Amino acid sequence: LTANTKDIWLIACGTSYFAGELCVSLLNKYSKANVFTCLASEFEPFAHKINENSVIITISQSGETADTLSVLKEVLLRGAKIISLTNASYSTISNLAHLNIDIKAKKERAVASTKAFSSSVIVLYLVFLSFLKSRQEISQNEYNTFIKDLKDIPKTTNIVINQLKAQIEKLAELLFKKEKAIFLGKYSNYIIAKEGALKLKEITYIHSEAIPAGELKHGPLA
Repeated sequence: LTANTKDIWLIACGTSYFAGELCVSLLNKYSKANVFTCLASEFEPFAHKINENSVIITISQSGETADTLSVLKEVLLRGAKIISLTNASYSTISNLAHLNIDIKAKKERAVASTKAFSSSVIVLYLVFLSFLKSRQEISQNEYNTFIKDLKDIPKTTNIVINQLKAQIEKLAELLFKKEKAIFLGKYSNYIIAKEGALKLKEITYIHSEAIPAGELKHGPLA
């Protein structure tokens, strides 16, 4: 990414896609660059838009995601530059990319991706903050504030968990008895809602879906 980059595509699958979407919301808020997001499995109709001026950013925990690999092979033929974020430095995707960034989340212990999601968000945020700063689309003070907030995440997370532990356990007991769950969110929180819904269905097999808060009354409420 350079100050002159104008065409950025975020392409990934599942949790990795939601991590990328969350970071793209930062660019959309501050940057005039053209930023697009697309699920790798839905990319084919957009392939003709890619050229040598395009920068493709992809996230894959394993570095072997088949749908993502298929897209990368296509965009390479069209001359695009590829930046990959993986949790596997010697993977196929990391080798295909012009630049690979190791998110250093190490091995996941759970079935669902947790550490990789958080690490991908933080790493890509840092990349995008540097991009915004190079284009003078955020000030030095804004940049410093973002960096401080990122550094405070472990402390803030511990405070929230400690303060809400009882409520979290009570909510878990409530969900345990349900067959369906709806997650609501607005703007970037809608992306978190999608990730939350994915995690719940992945781990518990409870049917769950995410809906933009403002759309609840436009059909889903029925």
